[in-house]
Formats: sequence, C-alpha cells, structure tokens
Amino acid sequence: MAVQIKKIAVITSGGDCQAMNAAIRAVVLAARKYDIEVVGISDGYYGMTYHYPEAFKALCADEVENIIGCGGTVLNSARFDEFEQDPEGIARRAAANLGKAGVEALVIIGGDGSFRGGLDLLKYCNIPCVGIPATIDNDIVSTEYTLGFDTALRNTIEVCDSLRDTCNSHKRCNVVEVMGRKAGQIALHAAIAVGASAVSIPEAPGAFDEDKVIDRMIEARRNGKRSFLVIFAEGAENTGLPENDKKAALDAAVRDYDEGKIDAKALTDVAFHNYKAKYSEQFVSTLRSRSLAAFEKYYAETGNIDFKGEYIETKFMRCAHMSRGGRPTTFDRVVAGHMGEAAIALIAEGKLNRVICVHDGRIADMDMVEAISVDSFYRKFRKTGSYDEAKYNELTDLQKKLFAYRLNVSEHLLATAAALSEI
Repeated sequence: MAVQIKKIAVITSGGDCQAMNAAIRAVVLAARKYDIEVVGISDGYYGMTYHYPEAFKALCADEVENIIGCGGTVLNSARFDEFEQDPEGIARRAAANLGKAGVEALVIIGGDGSFRGGLDLLKYCNIPCVGIPATIDNDIVSTEYTLGFDTALRNTIEVCDSLRDTCNSHKRCNVVEVMGRKAGQIALHAAIAVGASAVSIPEAPGAFDEDKVIDRMIEARRNGKRSFLVIFAEGAENTGLPENDKKAALDAAVRDYDEGKIDAKALTDVAFHNYKAKYSEQFVSTLRSRSLAAFEKYYAETGNIDFKGEYIETKFMRCAHMSRGGRPTTFDRVVAGHMGEAAIALIAEGKLNRVICVHDGRIADMDMVEAISVDSFYRKFRKTGSYDEAKYNELTDLQKKLFAYRLNVSEHLLATAAALSEI
C-alpha cells in the first residue's frame, strides 16, 4: 500500500493564464478532505530553486478565499530555462529546498514545459508530481482542453466585436493578430465566433491562400460589403514570400532609393514588410496595394465614381497579452475546480506522476511521461510534416487517439471557418 502523502506544494509556472487562481483554490480546498497540507511556492521553479524559504508559504482556506474570480496567479509565475542548461543540478537544488520544507509531492499548474521540469525532479530526485494543464493556447496534445482558453477566447471575441462596429461604420477591414505562437486554436475559434472573412494559422499555412482571399474581398467590396475581419495567429507563416523574393524586393528598393525614385520612408517600408513584419502586418500592406490597383482598373473600366481612388482601408490590431488577463469565465472556473480536485484525489490514492486531462469531454488523467512524449511526437510532426512510422507504432492506443484528435481538430475548424466566411 502506498505511503500516505501528508504535505504537498503547488506552483504556477510558465505563462500566466486565467483560472490558475481557481485551480490553486481547488487544490487547497480539496486537500482538506485528506488532511494534506499545502505549501504555495511563489515564482514557480525560480522561487523553488533560489528563494527558499521566503517563497514558501503554507496555504489554507483563508489564503485562497475570494481568488476564484481573479485573473493571473496569486503565486506569481516565471519562465525558467535553467532546467535545459543543467537539469540535474537544478533539480537537486530545487529538491533540497522542497525537502527542507517537508514537501513530499508537487502539483504543477502550467504547460508542457513546466511538466518537463517536474519530470526532471522525478528523474533525479524522486519527487513525485501531478500536472494541471494551464495555457491560453490550448496546445497541449495530451488534453482536449487547457485552463485559460475559454477566457482568452472571450477577451479576443470582445475585441473583434468592438472592431466590427467601427469597421462597418467606416467601410474598413481590420486585421487582428491573436496569441497562440505555434498553435492556431484561438484564431480558429475566434474566426468562427466573429464571422471572420478569413483565418491564417501556423499548423496549416497552405490553407490560407492570400491571393484568393484578397480577390474575394475585392469582389465583395464591389458588391457592397462594407466591413471585413481577418484573423491571424501570431505564429502564422507567409509561405508565399520566399527568401529570394524578399531579397530581390529589398535590392530593388535600395536601387530606387539611390536613384532618387523613392524616399527613405518608402525604403524603410519595404525593409519592414520583408524582414521585420509578421505575416499579419504584411497582409495589411498587401491588401491595401492590391485593392488600390484593382479599384483603379475597375474605375477606369466602368467610370463608377464610388471606386475613384478607392481601396480597402485596413487597420491592424494585435491582441497580445490582453488575451491572458481578466476574470475567468464560468467554464474555466468549473474546469479548474474539477482538475484541482482530481489532482488531489490522485495524490491521496498514491497515483502519482500523472497529468490531469480532458478526454472525450470528461476529466481524466494519464502518465506524465506518455503525455509529454505524445506532445513531442506531434510537435516534431508539425515541424517536419512527417513522422517515423516505427515510432508511431510504439505509441499507446491512447497516444495515437490524442495524436489523431490534434491533427483533425484544426482541419475541422478550418473547414467550418471557410464555410461560414463572409466573403
């Protein structure tokens, strides 16, 4: 029979997100049922490693009262790359501090990188852990849902709805860049929810046909459409702008500048477009120039005064970190409660080194090593476009199911966004 764990620590690690506080609260309150003491460690692994004992604080019901509706994390968070540089040394230093505090197990609220740190503690120091997935990107392959995603979507949609109002008033397009790094889940859901004209995500760069999108927007404007919203994930790639084309455009601009054909601002604009701007920003200038040329031609052919000097005026909005903040939605609070309670139940049962997950819409759990390995397998596939058949065959049935789900979810959402596009 497993030895009953009597004292645990909880950390929030990596990027902050809404519902982290709700998860902390759930861990503390659920632990009372099993007479488990909870220590909160400030600043994640950084505080655990370098700030003993001031970063370690006993948490009871009073300390977590009224935090369920607060964004961010009362334990603070910090990114911590030292595990990559010296995993064993850092793990031993952190484990020594946990030992001094009498901590027997660790609850990690964060993303896959945070879970990897937990595995280092297990590998080198035999510190067991349980992970609760929390990231607004919803990009952890072992689970269908991560805390913070629903609230980040609410924030993003509220911004887009507000932009739509002024877009329609002034006959504009708004290009909105949303968070997500290498994951397009926020972009896809937001595109469907706000009726976007198009969406571009990093998982499927070929699904966004820039020429076709712009042509359809131009045609829609000719037919009287006043407003457009185009959503980009921040990691979206412009595969239609190869390195040779960027260099040729900049070389030509430099020659034109030397010959006095363009001014310094025009040269700077070319350099920015090709070498500094993200795809979302590149699209803004491309749409403007393409639509201006198209409507000049249309006016010349038809004499329609409405298209004299016309172009699709485009404004750019980067949602950035506003997506992370704010009061968590009901859904995020409830899921955080379930996940926190499930984490404590596993610890009480002696079922350790697990990740709390959502599988088929239900709270579940799986081995942390398996969870991280399927995540790595998927990311390598996304990076290379292929995978080793032998390594795929080594995956468990659950891992294969999760891999297939992650492959299919973006494809299905893209199809829906395209079917419901307003152009």
